[in-house]
Amino acid sequence: MKKEANSRLEHDLRNTCTHESAHLVLLKKFGGCGSIEIIRTYENKPEEKKFVGRVNIKNIASDLRKKSIIGAAGYISEFIRADIEQDSGLDEDDAFNLFNVDYDELSETDKKLTVEITYETFCEAFNLVKKYWPEIEEEANKQFQKNKLS
Repeated sequence: MKKEANSRLEHDLRNTCTHESAHLVLLKKFGGCGSIEIIRTYENKPEEKKFVGRVNIKNIASDLRKKSIIGAAGYISEFIRADIEQDSGLDEDDAFNLFNVDYDELSETDKKLTVEITYETFCEAFNLVKKYWPEIEEEANKQFQKNKLS
């Protein structure tokens, strides 16, 4: 039972690290800078996330399109990571389904950044996350190791 609980914790941590790393990598690609903070929530409900994260943004472009891309990157990265794990062949056609997300699934910060996102901008974000996936994964692995449970 404890091994299963640790496996769930590691899965949640890896998802959070991937999500925040996608925000950070694209923020940096657009000339911004920041750092990632991961926080353990200690929620007792099985359906609740065990970790939350945020990118502490030092500076960000004022361009609304770029903000929308950065905001959408975390959400998109979770689906790309799940696709890699399941080998289900996620492609740009799936971007339409991701775009029609129930906004209740997004964090308040992500909602603020993506409030006026268009489908074209979402597809651009989708393609950028895929393009920079190796860097996102590398940053996520660093964050995972930094925050890994002992």
